[in-house]
Amino acid sequence: MKTELCIKLNNTASNNPCALCGKRTDLITGPELFIEGSLSLVCHECGNRLAPGLMRVLKAAQEMEIKEAAVGATASENPYAFEPWLSDSNFLSR
Repeated sequence: MKTELCIKLNNTASNNPCALCGKRTDLITGPELFIEGSLSLVCHECGNRLAPGLMRVLKAAQEMEIKEAAVGATASENPYAFEPWLSDSNFLSR
């Protein structure tokens, strides 16, 4: 059974272990990679291995988040905020 990944907004800065390999995840808030249907974080190495296309979207989302912070925008003002429905299977089927 394939592990489905998705992008969700991570509102707690924690470096919990990756749900797949056990390596510590980055200590950041904002868009991050999770196992679909859970709050289990996934490290970028596992994300690149399992869903490289979704990782490119994640990188763009994180860069957008940084740019918004630099100009004082909040996530609630962002009409393009990523929702949990953005998963690797949905992304790849579009």
